[in-house]
Amino acid sequence: MNTGSVDASGTKEEALANALRLLQSDPGGAAEQAREIIAVDPGIAEAHHILAHALRRLGQADSARAAEREAI
Repeated sequence: MNTGSVDASGTKEEALANALRLLQSDPGGAAEQAREIIAVDPGIAEAHHILAHALRRLGQADSARAAEREAI
């Protein structure tokens, strides 16, 4: 798995781990990875939290709040 970019393959756990790694250096990539996870399984709260954190880092506070609400 390439840890510097979005990875659409692998397990759910690998995808979440990749999203967390991307969050530190590439919040846009983390948001994209989180959205891919959510598209496959919208019930994964951790993906919604990662998306919210990434969006907040990108300055998208309203979208971040919406992602947090989806995690609940």
